Amino acid sequence: MSEKLESTQELVLPDLYESAEQASATAQLKFVRLSIASLALLVITAGVASVTLEDTEIQEIVAIVTAVLVGVATLVSIAIKFWHFQDSWYGGRAIAESTKTVAWKYTVRAAPFNGELSDANKLLSANLREILRSQRRLNVNLDAVSANTQLTSEMSTLRAAPLNKRIDAYKSGRVASQKEWYSAKASTHKTRSRQFFGALILSELTALVIAILYVAYSPGQINLVGVVAAIAIATTSWLQTRDHETLSSVYSFTSHELGIVELKLQTISSEDEFSEFVNEAESAISREHTMWVARRSSELGGTSS
Repeated sequence: MSEKLESTQELVLPDLYESAEQASATAQLKFVRLSIASLALLVITAGVASVTLEDTEIQEIVAIVTAVLVGVATLVSIAIKFWHFQDSWYGGRAIAESTKTVAWKYTVRAAPFNGELSDANKLLSANLREILRSQRRLNVNLDAVSANTQLTSEMSTLRAAPLNKRIDAYKSGRVASQKEWYSAKASTHKTRSRQFFGALILSELTALVIAILYVAYSPGQINLVGVVAAIAIATTSWLQTRDHETLSSVYSFTSHELGIVELKLQTISSEDEFSEFVNEAESAISREHTMWVARRSSELGGTSS
C-alpha cells in the first residue's frame, strides 16, 4: 500500500469522481445563490409595496419599482429552471457517489471485481463508461478538473496489498470516514432546521403583533405586516428547499447503519467474507444517496433521475 494511503487513509479516486464532485458543488452554489436572491426579492418587493403615500407621483414611482422587482424576481426564477442548476447538483452527486462505490469495490477486490486483474480492469472500465453515459440523462456538464486517471496508482497499489491491509484501508478510508461525514451532516442539518424554524416562528409572531398594533392604532404610511409576512413565507420556502429536518434524519440513520455494519469487520478472516462485507457497506451508502436523489428529483416533478 502506498505511503500516502497509509498516512491519510484516503483513496485517490478516478478523475470522473473529481469532475462530478466539482460539477455538483458548482451547481449547488449557483442554485443556492439564485434561490436566496429570489427570496430576498420577495421580501424587498413586499417592503416597497407596503409604502402608501398620498403623493400621487411618488406612489407611481413605488408602483414602477414594485413592478421592476417582480420582473427581476420572475427572471431569476426562470434562470433557476432554465439553467438546470438543481438537476446538475443532484445528478453530479449521483455520478460522484456511483463512481466512488465502483472505485472502492475494485480497489479492495470486492465482488464483482474479485476476479483476475485483467477481468477486473475490463469491468471497471465498463462500469465507469456506463456511469459517464448517465451524465446526459442527468443534465450534468463535466470538465476535466484533475490530473488523475480513471485508474489511479493508489487504487492499483491497494488492490495488490494483502487482505489485512485492504481491510484496514477500507475501514478507515471508507466506512469510518463516511460514517463521520454522515454524523457531521446530520448534526449540521439538525441545527439549521432548529434555527430556521425559530426564525419562522419569530417572523410570524412579529407579523401578528404588528397587525394588532396596526388595527389598534391609526395606520401610518408603511404597513409592515406584509413585509414580515413575506419574511415568514421566504423562511418557509427556504426550509422546504433545503429540507434540513429530513436530511438530518437520513444522515443520522445511515451513520448508525454503517456503525452497525462496521462491527462485522472484527470477524472477517477471508476474501469472501470481506467481499460480502464491502457490498453490504456500499449498499447502505448507496441507499442514502439514491434516496437523496429520488427525493430531490420528486421536488422537480421528475425532471431528473
